[in-house]
Order: sequence, then C-alpha cells, then structure tokens
Amino acid sequence: MRSGLSKVAAFRDDDGTLFLRSAVCSHLGCLVHWNAFERCWDCPCHGSQFAPDGEALNGPAYAPLQEHEP
Repeated sequence: MRSGLSKVAAFRDDDGTLFLRSAVCSHLGCLVHWNAFERCWDCPCHGSQFAPDGEALNGPAYAPLQEHEP
C-alpha cells in the first residue's frame, strides 16, 4: 500500500497487532510482496524473505525492512 510517497508493507497478525514496514527490500531496493502461504514478505529480485515484523529470514538480505511511521 502507499502512504504519501512511501510504499508500505502492512500486516496485521491474529492478535490484531499491526506491523508497518517499508516495502523496499533492504538488499537492492526491490518491492517485496506478501506470501500468504509462508506468511512472510518475499523479494522477487533475489529471493530474500522477511518475517511479518520485517526481520530478515533468508538472504541475501541480512538487514530488516525499515520501520514505517504512520
């Protein structure tokens, strides 16, 4: 989704907690998309995966997705 000029990866967990992170991959800047099967953010460029809270799960990215302030 968009927030002004920013692209945001938004996820609400089963407890109702809302996670807002930058949708820009920390590796090379591609836009991540939601993988509903594995419940994670996937980067289509190099295969990095991020947890719903933005933590890097699989590389080549090692830095988390940046937090987005509402």
